[in-house]
Amino acid sequence: MLRRFQEQKPLFISSYPINDVTLIERLCQKVYFPTRDVSAGDIAAMHGVFYWLMREYLSTNDRFCKEFDLVTHFKNCKSSFEAQLRSHSVFAVPSFENVIALAMGVCIICSRERIWQWKNTDIRCFQILKAQDEANPLMGSHLLSTATRHCQMLGYHRESTYKNVKDENSSNKRRLFWTIYVFDKGMSLLSGRASYLQDFDMDVKTPAPSSDPAIRPWDEAFCSMIQLAEIQGSTYNKLYSPSAIKHSRSQRLDDIKGLKLAIEGCRQGRDKIDYSYVDQPEIVDLTQKTWDILYYSVLTSILRAYTSTEDGEIGPECFRAARMCLLSHLECFPGYTDSSRFTVADYANWVQLYSSFTPFIVIFLHSIAATSMEDVKLLEEVVKTLQKTRSVSKASERMYNICANFVSVSRGLVEAQNSCVGRYDGNRDALELLGDSQDGHLFPTDPQNDDLGLDMTRYITYSEAQSMSALLECWDNGQPSAIDLLGMNLENAQ
Repeated sequence: MLRRFQEQKPLFISSYPINDVTLIERLCQKVYFPTRDVSAGDIAAMHGVFYWLMREYLSTNDRFCKEFDLVTHFKNCKSSFEAQLRSHSVFAVPSFENVIALAMGVCIICSRERIWQWKNTDIRCFQILKAQDEANPLMGSHLLSTATRHCQMLGYHRESTYKNVKDENSSNKRRLFWTIYVFDKGMSLLSGRASYLQDFDMDVKTPAPSSDPAIRPWDEAFCSMIQLAEIQGSTYNKLYSPSAIKHSRSQRLDDIKGLKLAIEGCRQGRDKIDYSYVDQPEIVDLTQKTWDILYYSVLTSILRAYTSTEDGEIGPECFRAARMCLLSHLECFPGYTDSSRFTVADYANWVQLYSSFTPFIVIFLHSIAATSMEDVKLLEEVVKTLQKTRSVSKASERMYNICANFVSVSRGLVEAQNSCVGRYDGNRDALELLGDSQDGHLFPTDPQNDDLGLDMTRYITYSEAQSMSALLECWDNGQPSAIDLLGMNLENAQ
């Protein structure tokens, strides 16, 4: 496999955590030609990296698969990785190899699916980890918190760690840290918690882009992702954290404007990246479309925070951003279904389940307030894509059911011309939300409560209406976390 890397660089080695073939060679040498005792972290790091490399070869039906029994090697690699990742030393001892192993574990757990069907092959592999689907995000959070703690103990968050130190892994450590940072900030906004890594406690520089025009665009894209991750963390800290909710109206408005400018600047920088000579050009378009989804998702979450001010209004900018996010989903999804490299499961695990639910709710509200059948049809198109991913995991199934229920209610109310949500100004395309219901909430806690003329049980079952009402109430109070949205039970996720 190492010789195959020299012939054709795998896509994985252009990814965030690993871009150095010699690092993979050193990991192999530590395990197969050791000069000291081999640790569980050494074995886990090597098998975690090879897991992704073999997965890529299998998904593309590379000729390497025919030369060797790669399916058997893949299963053995997965088993070895899982076994070593459970070792106490991986969690207790801060080391470079242990951080790699934990980072690979986070990536693998994020790819939670019941069965994978690789294109052009008859290969089927069962769940990546034996934990139940709904517990995987919790395990991923555990691995992530341990990885961040190791990074801090090792000083990877401080620039002084990298100065005047002759270390062949110095650049790899820097890159690995920023990969953990991107995971952490993304999960902060998605799960509704403060990030483990705090920006005020860091001064480490981002990775320097390569001078090679084939590699430089990917490095610049990584730096753009780091910048976007910082904005994700700031969005939670400044707009949705418990302390941020208590901020004055003027401070919240300033924070919203500042974050909006920051994310627009991030987008402008990303758009300037020159991909003319990039390695792996066939996936550039798909990665840009995937990035668009994340960009519009975060932008919608920023602009939606206006509803927590005294005006309590969703404005035209927020509606536009939400609509662009859903349209980006529709534009991006065919790239995964038609790809020889990626699968529908990749889309479900890396895009669908890790994007904010806010754009969907915003367009749902707009469809009812403006009695817009165009919005209803947009929501229905999104649900059609979710239907194709519903069998990937329990989380995907729940996401599909939730969105299908929203669409049923939306279509029913629009067809009945029942504009019952807030006060909508068609001239400005703005929706005022606060102060409509008798109890001060936007949505009735009883799904059959007609304070707003919104009896959802006319369109969905009572239990579905209860779940939908609770989710809307959670959204009204801030950001619905992944735990609320995906129905994870913390007490039973052992």
